[in-house]
Amino acid sequence: NPAAQVSAHYVIRSSDGEVTQTVRDRDTAWHARSANSSSLGIEHEGWVDDPSWFTDSMYRSSAALTRHLCDTYGIPKDRTHIRGHSELPDNDHTDPGAHWNWAYYMELVGGTAGSTDGISFTSYPTLKRGATGEHVRALQTLLKAQSFDPGTVDGSFGPATESAVKAFQASRKLVADGSVGPKTWTALLSAGQVVTVRGGSTGEAVKRLQRALTAALGRTVAVDGTFGSATESAVVSYQSSRGLTADGIAGPATWSALQSGR
Repeated sequence: NPAAQVSAHYVIRSSDGEVTQTVRDRDTAWHARSANSSSLGIEHEGWVDDPSWFTDSMYRSSAALTRHLCDTYGIPKDRTHIRGHSELPDNDHTDPGAHWNWAYYMELVGGTAGSTDGISFTSYPTLKRGATGEHVRALQTLLKAQSFDPGTVDGSFGPATESAVKAFQASRKLVADGSVGPKTWTALLSAGQVVTVRGGSTGEAVKRLQRALTAALGRTVAVDGTFGSATESAVVSYQSSRGLTADGIAGPATWSALQSGR
């Protein structure tokens, strides 16, 4: 119905993951501008800036639907073919936003995510095509964890890795030049579920925060998974330099800035 101006094939409810089909698969929905005629559209209830809408029920129902559609229509289960509205050409959409956990979602769909737990450097140099070494290997692992395919994780920055970097940059509305500098490193290292952490917190979310702060601030923040005074000081420095409330607590606003590469 062109008169409607906006529609999607499916809508996923936040509270319980209920799936509602609003447009038949064979018909065109108005949800993605340039990609309307060649895509199936899924909308998720909620606001992109509020991660509380993205419930586990929503993730699981949406992933099950996506898996079914991929199997039915022969669509590869990868991030080249499973895209957010904001990642498509000629779009002004912002969804699903930086809080959407693509790694978890793609794992549910049937994709894979690499482990980033062992990544811990004192600095993150700018990388581009032709670079080699452990930083490149870490880059490839991070891209893979976000379901952007860099090719073989071999520590060699080739065409496939460059293509994956550009796709990731575009998804975060960064300059998609294929060069991995502080902004791209920060967005990659902080990617994942938004968990508010503060003094005394421990765990993987704290490690992600510490890695991302090292890249964002250009100085070493020890990656030990414990939110101590040094980490709190780094958070305050980051918040102050980005115009955020400098309370030393890494909440949604701080994570959003990090995951946007600020």
